[in-house]
Amino acid sequence: MASHSMPNGRGYGETKSPTAALARQSSIRKSSAGDLGSSTLPSLGTAGRLVDYEALIRHFDCPVCHDWVTPPIVQCRKGHIVCGPCKSKGLKACPVCKQRFSDVTNWMMEQVSLVIAFPCKFQGNGCRIYSELIHKTAHEALCSFRPVSCQYGIRGCTQILLYHLMEKHVLECRFKPPNLHSQLSSSSHGSSNN
Repeated sequence: MASHSMPNGRGYGETKSPTAALARQSSIRKSSAGDLGSSTLPSLGTAGRLVDYEALIRHFDCPVCHDWVTPPIVQCRKGHIVCGPCKSKGLKACPVCKQRFSDVTNWMMEQVSLVIAFPCKFQGNGCRIYSELIHKTAHEALCSFRPVSCQYGIRGCTQILLYHLMEKHVLECRFKPPNLHSQLSSSSHGSSNN
């Protein structure tokens, strides 16, 4: 997929930028007066965008664990939200206002969460991909910035590196079986001679 740029200059992978999507959805309509010939478009803020993405995404921050709140979105009686895992761990009252939780989810926040892109959970490791929720888990399962253990862990290696750095480590790992490269080379030569 093509890489797109976020309003703050970060890369934007899986989906188009949130502001571009909103602009696309806000089709330009001709004025009903007709004589002015002007089109109506939401006025842009001083930053030249329809939505402040950073401010919008902060509304999905769980006040307990600071992970992204995703559907079903639990809310207190005053509308503050928390993530499902925090609520299921026995949270009895809202951490913001101490009110009890409502029996209904926050439908509007759930709908908004389905149309915006969330940063990869490995953003702190350098990933610049933003994905809609439907694609987020699949991306994170294969993200080049996810931490992985060395394949020679069974032989004693305790290295945990980012996936994109692991290939170099594996070639140089001191726990790699001796002569593995020469064994692989001789077996491939031997099979080609048959």
